[in-house]
Amino acid sequence: MKNILKKETTIALLFLLAIFLPVSGMWLKLDSFKQLDENRQLAKPPPLGFTTEFRSAYARYFNDHFGFRSFLVRANFIFKYYFLGASPSNQVILGKNGWLFYTGDGEIEDFRGITKYDSKTLEKWAKTLEMKRIWLEKRGIRYLFLVPPNKSSIYGEFLPDSCNHVRENTALDEFFEYLKKHTRVTVVDFRQALLAEKSKERVYHRTNTHWNEYGAFIAYRHIMKPVVQWFPSLRIQTVDDYLIEKEIGWGGDLADLIGGSEYINEEYINLKPLDNHSFKIEDIDSIVKSPITFEQNDSSFPRALIFRDSFFSSVAPFLAAHFQHSKYYWQAWNTSTPIEEIVSSQKPDIVIEEITERLLKTRMADFNFIGNPPKFIANNLR
Repeated sequence: MKNILKKETTIALLFLLAIFLPVSGMWLKLDSFKQLDENRQLAKPPPLGFTTEFRSAYARYFNDHFGFRSFLVRANFIFKYYFLGASPSNQVILGKNGWLFYTGDGEIEDFRGITKYDSKTLEKWAKTLEMKRIWLEKRGIRYLFLVPPNKSSIYGEFLPDSCNHVRENTALDEFFEYLKKHTRVTVVDFRQALLAEKSKERVYHRTNTHWNEYGAFIAYRHIMKPVVQWFPSLRIQTVDDYLIEKEIGWGGDLADLIGGSEYINEEYINLKPLDNHSFKIEDIDSIVKSPITFEQNDSSFPRALIFRDSFFSSVAPFLAAHFQHSKYYWQAWNTSTPIEEIVSSQKPDIVIEEITERLLKTRMADFNFIGNPPKFIANNLR
């Protein structure tokens, strides 16, 4: 009888410990592990209240901040990654040779050819981009549209064999082909340039969703090809203008997502300018989504307005060298963008819009100018 009571008491104490440890650890800040970067905004504490909305909001906050959460995430990573050889997160696929791939935003479906845009969608997107080009051209402003490829589009050979192609062409192939046939928009497709360069140097991070600094430099050079045709006084920099340095550091955003950034290393490739006059901006925080402005004293250079996502954070330092004023907005140019006001205040000579391949599905859907175009577009069409 005593043994049974002792066993039941132990179970009850362990149960109470399991209940109170997360709460006490949260309020006393007992978890000494660094907060993980989960590529999302963690829930903030809601204002005190007694409503259903407060309970739901506080539950989200507690789930993101309960005591020893970081420790448990790392323990889960070690067990699954090292002992089971499995990904601790459904947002990350473990590829070959230590490569990690993002599954969010339909990236794997893009690679396999499952993603497909119907003809009405392609027509809507193409007409919208063409309307933007015409509106800007009437104001003497150039328009450039960029689509950085998914990591899997360049390094698909490192995906598991189960991620096979289901058809030859991808949705991006069909999108570019449609734009070429039905618009006069200048579009930059980076894929061939990156594929050609990857035999010389790695152009994407192994443990991050993005291209590395060398890949960003190759993208910059490709962007500048049409730019120098419009502004011939500009000179495209070459790799000889930089010293390539490599360093080993913690893993990137995908390693963070599986809880193992401290345990999985990444070799970072950095380009250090050799010329003191080369324009290099350090510490651009890719998480801060407020507009970023770069200035130069040379008034002979053009002015630029850029709508972008996270892929452009590493391109901006190279591109900014060629503009006396460049402003970067972390957003797509959609129907809610006060474009007339922005163009009036920034006075750009060129507008660049960049949307990563996997984000086309959502970002492009937000700017449908067909049927009910914004006022500035409607006036332009009269």
